[in-house]
Amino acid sequence: MANAQHENNDTYRLHRDKPDSPVAVLNQDGFFMAEYNPATGATAWHRVVPATKRESVEKRLAQQFPAIVEVSVPANKPRSKSRKS
Repeated sequence: MANAQHENNDTYRLHRDKPDSPVAVLNQDGFFMAEYNPATGATAWHRVVPATKRESVEKRLAQQFPAIVEVSVPANKPRSKSRKS
């Protein structure tokens, strides 16, 4: 979904250009307020926002764009084929 926009009831819009890109939080006038990284689940705020609005937006981001948790699987170590006789 290129240019997918997700409406938020708190006069903030959540915008994402590509499925793997960060989510931009824009206010009602289109000003960039914050950026949410789904890979880490972290929100970086660039403007002052009241705490109640901030919590509401962060909750909405976590619901709509859950953090992607990568599970690392340890690689098998190759065994040495040389054995002492």
